[in-house]
Amino acid sequence: MEKLSYQIHPKIHCKEYENNFEFLSPEKRTRLGVIQVILKLIGFEIEEECYLIGRLEIVKSQTYLNKLVSQIPWITYRKGMKSINGYKSDEGWGCMIRVAQMMCAHAFVKHNQYRFNEFTIQQHFETILPLFLDNGEDFEAPMSIRNILKVGKEIIDKGPGQWYGAHSISQVMKEVHLMYNTHIEKTLGFVTFNEGVVYKSDLINEDPENDRSFLISIPLRVGLEKVDKAYIPQLKEVLLYPDCIGILGGKRHAAMYYIGFNRSGVLTLDPHTTQKCVNEITEETLKTYRTIKHKHLKWHQLDTTMAFCFYLNNEESVEKFIQTISLWKELFPDDYLIGLRDSKAPMPIDIEGEIEDDFEIL
Repeated sequence: MEKLSYQIHPKIHCKEYENNFEFLSPEKRTRLGVIQVILKLIGFEIEEECYLIGRLEIVKSQTYLNKLVSQIPWITYRKGMKSINGYKSDEGWGCMIRVAQMMCAHAFVKHNQYRFNEFTIQQHFETILPLFLDNGEDFEAPMSIRNILKVGKEIIDKGPGQWYGAHSISQVMKEVHLMYNTHIEKTLGFVTFNEGVVYKSDLINEDPENDRSFLISIPLRVGLEKVDKAYIPQLKEVLLYPDCIGILGGKRHAAMYYIGFNRSGVLTLDPHTTQKCVNEITEETLKTYRTIKHKHLKWHQLDTTMAFCFYLNNEESVEKFIQTISLWKELFPDDYLIGLRDSKAPMPIDIEGEIEDDFEIL
């Protein structure tokens, strides 16, 4: 694996979008495709370089990529749950909820690794995943779909059978974490920047004697009908950033968790597999939360609404994050996606008027 060094000029790590396979002429794409088929037929292994969140390296080996993917929690549709207003499965409508659970579980695992680095990834999974068990309520399973739907109904009037977009699920997950996930919330704050603007005042540790980390979600729109090509280099920069823990997104009819990219699009974890509900994490049930399977979406397939997510483990990482946002604004002066301000005046957030809920029932 070729190592990268994420420096204060990160754009050098990204090829411009014109060089992506997707934007080549049809003739060149056909020619490259034929060449790849011939090479495979005569025994050459074709391995495309890709990048995975939190990894400053170019991943060239499929085996190594599979190993890295398996270390990200995979949370999917479940069936056989205790009834939630008549629903015993979230199949067809809960995909963005599952994507948000994946992101939070990944953040909690990283937070656990930061605080207790002597444990194995298996042990971290065994500690964190019980927080997401579907039949648990209130403090029993703080980040369960039951709690998410309860809070969603209270603050944005969305119940079972209704789908969420990146903006609304970010706000709901923040409230669920604050209300029920009290043990982790003591050391991990959840901050949502709904206008695509990061406010420095929201990332200040008010108790310097106690180490505090931050989970950040930045919901925004990156185009009208489709993702603007001018934003693609910046999306790559976000996914390359060492403290990025993925993007909540998908295509118009299905939410997915963006965990990396290659030359032609993003690598995703897909929640659209329906598994039996489990009531405890055992060696056997843990297998249902891990996968080596990942899907690929072309840049033009991405839904234009998404949420950038970051885990900042200490004050130094917060400072670097703020520096990087300023840098991105310099690198992309006409098309920057994330703004930066010192503070903002308190104001109510209108979730009901969102235009981003593009994920439909399958």
